[in-house]
Amino acid sequence: FTNSTSTSSSMLKAYVGKFVGRYQHSPSVFAWEIGNENNLHVDLDFGRLNMTEIDTSQGTPTHRSRADNVSTANLVEFQHRVTAWIKAADKHGHPISTGHSTPRPSAWHLAQAYLQPGNSSRWEVDTEDQFDETVALQAAGCDLVSFHYYGWVDNVRFGRTLGDPDSAALFPFLVRAAQSAGKQWYIGEFGTRSPADRNFTLDLLDQLATVKHGPVLATMWTWEFSWQPNITVDPHDGRAGDKAVIQKIRAVNAKLQKSGLADRGREFG
Repeated sequence: FTNSTSTSSSMLKAYVGKFVGRYQHSPSVFAWEIGNENNLHVDLDFGRLNMTEIDTSQGTPTHRSRADNVSTANLVEFQHRVTAWIKAADKHGHPISTGHSTPRPSAWHLAQAYLQPGNSSRWEVDTEDQFDETVALQAAGCDLVSFHYYGWVDNVRFGRTLGDPDSAALFPFLVRAAQSAGKQWYIGEFGTRSPADRNFTLDLLDQLATVKHGPVLATMWTWEFSWQPNITVDPHDGRAGDKAVIQKIRAVNAKLQKSGLADRGREFG
């Protein structure tokens, strides 16, 4: 992230070039995605956080420190670097997604206070304008503004609760922020937390069906994924909740196809 001349950066550049070069002609590829929720790693003070899942067998230190800190500015530079590699290798011009989650509710303030670890305003809640500014900045260099959105705490924003925890109350704000940034929005992940609770997923699907300006881009997490049975949707397991979600997906897809918003994915590339 922070050193464009490092060994790891050189390895990543080689990997991206080989990967994109190999698969760029595949009809299965719609877009390239840089990473998974990289925006949740920025502007934190790892010198004060108790981080786990450290693999010392690979030479990783036994603890995290401020040497592991990454800023939003580092993220933006990294994204520009990687997108340049992708574009150089991809002759088809597939769009590029950030792969980000929804920004932290205090993302703007965290970025402002990054060089001041003791700043008491670090976790102050962002305003709507600051949220829009953060979305635009974190999407730098990419075509698609990705949001991984699951309701619940994500609906607590701007100093208030936007709606029922089981609703997709933040969705209109996501669309507005992406449009303000001049980017195409992409709900890269959405889903539910348990087989018994599908309200959020159903509400988001309903809202996707009402989008007036497309294309509509959304992918569910997750489908027939046995490793996470509590949040997967599977047409073969016979659960009533899954059947309701699948029926809703089919209805939404049919409506979007009829309106022409489901098959215009190349227009923004």
